[in-house]
Amino acid sequence: MWIKTFLLYCFIFAANANADTIGDIAKGLGHGVDFISEGLHFIVLVTGSLMVLGSFFKYMKYRKNPVEVKFSSVFVMFVAGLALVLLYFLPEFYH
Repeated sequence: MWIKTFLLYCFIFAANANADTIGDIAKGLGHGVDFISEGLHFIVLVTGSLMVLGSFFKYMKYRKNPVEVKFSSVFVMFVAGLALVLLYFLPEFYH
């Protein structure tokens, strides 16, 4: 994992090696951070949506056999998924 991070930093710094000023370097790094941020936003949305969907399937199992699946696990999974989906839309509230 650290090798991928190291290579990513090398790529970002190599792209900014011919920059004239510190401002150009900062601008170049900003593009890399934006790319990573967009990727994480997408991952958060997909993970949250799948957790909410999974909680509904777990609830169906709970309705069939309450001994097998506890309602607390269904509730926690739903709330965590909902929190992740809301986290995806959080930056839009501040713009």
